[in-house]
Amino acid sequence: ERDLWYSSGGSMAFPQERLSFADALTRVVDKGVAMTLKWRSVDDALQRVRHKTLTGLGGSKGILLHGKNGQGFAKGLEVYGEVLTVLGITLTGSDEGIGPESADVLAKFAPHNIVGSSYAHYRGYGPIPHTKDGVQHALSAVHRKLFGEKEMPVLLLGCGGIGSLLHAHLAKNRFTPLSGVIDINPSSLVSLREKHPGLNLFQDRSVRVPSTAEGLSLRWNKIPSVPGLAKIIEKAKGTLLLSPNGGPHPVDFDAASALIASGVRAVVGSANNQAGADVTGSPDPIAWILQAGGVCMAADFVVNRSGAAAVISNGIVLGFAQLQQTEKLVGDAVEEEIEFAFKRGLPPFVYERQRAERAWNQRLDAGEAKAGRFRSAG
Repeated sequence: ERDLWYSSGGSMAFPQERLSFADALTRVVDKGVAMTLKWRSVDDALQRVRHKTLTGLGGSKGILLHGKNGQGFAKGLEVYGEVLTVLGITLTGSDEGIGPESADVLAKFAPHNIVGSSYAHYRGYGPIPHTKDGVQHALSAVHRKLFGEKEMPVLLLGCGGIGSLLHAHLAKNRFTPLSGVIDINPSSLVSLREKHPGLNLFQDRSVRVPSTAEGLSLRWNKIPSVPGLAKIIEKAKGTLLLSPNGGPHPVDFDAASALIASGVRAVVGSANNQAGADVTGSPDPIAWILQAGGVCMAADFVVNRSGAAAVISNGIVLGFAQLQQTEKLVGDAVEEEIEFAFKRGLPPFVYERQRAERAWNQRLDAGEAKAGRFRSAG
């Protein structure tokens, strides 16, 4: 009756040579499920601040595959916009490969089915600063509960968007010195080197191999190009917390082993789907491995939920003051994860996933949603 939505997620675009059709399908499912968990977490926060209207959302994801050098991309956006209109899916604005201009194109085709654009019906607040604020509260909670008054050197993965805002925050706090910054974009790291000559910087060549010119620029600026997060963790001596803020599945099995071996104590960041999946598609094994190794990995969909709440804020009439309240609740949620999960032998991700899955199944049982059921939640 409120002309809102059926489900929600984000949209991405890749050239076909970079992402196969099978990989795209897998990512759509993974991220659709992750968004379902995130919206349950958002509604949990809204209930705690006693907001009358919940999102009621489940999750989805859309990926557009196109030809080389952007061939077919513009036409693909048109088709995609028509699909959104038919399905009634709300997307949360721009994502990898879908920048603000592309989000505007989609919003013109389907103004009721996308947010994060001035052409959208539900504009809300910009997600990046609010996501960053939620992550800050999560980082503060981990520092209080696990480190007390001791320093917590942070290895920051991603220095664009949210990562750049977190970098500015962490650099001012003497309790959170940076042990290093990682990015896939050589030019971003070179720009950072100009501002911070002594900071450890790493380019992850496992995601993007630098061109010849980029490689020369990295070497000139003494920025190593390293093949993967596991190797970078080994080089970033003294790291006690990893903050992943970009990239699909940054914490794979190799990275998890490196975190444990290097004495890293926690993982807290804004990236979705932080843990790599096993052959069945489950991220739980990574969560259990880190738990057994004494590494507290906060549930990513709880830590980064503030951005989702921000983009949908005017759709549910969520004021700025209440949005800030939900951001503070991120820190409270992470403290709860540490006390009632991590310290009791249960991975925080598994603890929060089970809560979110039960909440979704309850919506199905009440006839308030139509979708798949989480079997593990009953």
